[in-house]
Amino acid sequence: MADVYNDDVKKQLETLQREFAALNMSQRQIAEAIGYSSAVVNQIFAKKYEKPDRIIELMVGLLRRLKSRQNIVPTTQFKEALDFFDSVYKRGMFGVMLGASGLGKSFAGEYYAVTNDDVAYCLWLPSMNLKEMLYSIADSVVSSPAKGSLYQVQMEIIKALRARPRMLIIDEADLMPEKMANIIRSINDDGNCSIALCGMPILETILKGGSKNTAYVYSRIKRWRTMGQPKREDILRWAEFYNLTLSDELTDDLLRWIGKSGEYRMLNNLFSTVADVKDKFETHDDAVRDAYTQVLSRGHKRKTAFAA
Repeated sequence: MADVYNDDVKKQLETLQREFAALNMSQRQIAEAIGYSSAVVNQIFAKKYEKPDRIIELMVGLLRRLKSRQNIVPTTQFKEALDFFDSVYKRGMFGVMLGASGLGKSFAGEYYAVTNDDVAYCLWLPSMNLKEMLYSIADSVVSSPAKGSLYQVQMEIIKALRARPRMLIIDEADLMPEKMANIIRSINDDGNCSIALCGMPILETILKGGSKNTAYVYSRIKRWRTMGQPKREDILRWAEFYNLTLSDELTDDLLRWIGKSGEYRMLNNLFSTVADVKDKFETHDDAVRDAYTQVLSRGHKRKTAFAA
């Protein structure tokens, strides 16, 4: 136990407690948000839980999502995503949202889950196997750590959803193995829950693949949404968020640049760099162009067309 709760872990837990307290989050609320019981959270903070790593990881993720609510840039894509989640949630449907990397799918999904008590968010990672993906779903809806075979974990998830109906958002769903598609179908049917799959455009190809497993899911999808490309007003919203005043010419340049990949992540990186140095330049246009030249162009020369 002493090795588990070393000085670094103790400091991390103390920081988590302070930050959750600052957000007026009780242990019961933390527990509900991460899908575990209040007793488990209490034991973690009391440094008595034998394997705290996974719970701490979930609490860190929750805290990050809670803080993200304070940094909203209401882009066209963000609003489209919330409208999509709303329609799936309120109508109890099975939906799929597609979008290129960097458009804000994950951010919107996390935000919607954090701001709606009856919505659970699950993120799949490239390193996960089939069982780990199912366990990650269980983490988001089951009140205690899932155990056992794939079938046992699946039944725990369905039981939890029957007891407390919720919408389930599964992010990075384009990583889904074919067998998982049929498990998702079963959770949707037997758990009586609405599900939203979010992923790269390749997800549509995967679901249309024609295999028996993916066909079970494809036939149940009632709502599709493909996130559009950034618009001029989105560039202006990002600039306003960072207190930047840009010329029409530079705004158009930025739109052409980001339009090459559609990634708001690139724009955010650029503007966050500018925010620290903008007072050193005569205009914000100058600051943006300098930041692009000095920092970002090195990593994006091949795929960008930002005017110098």
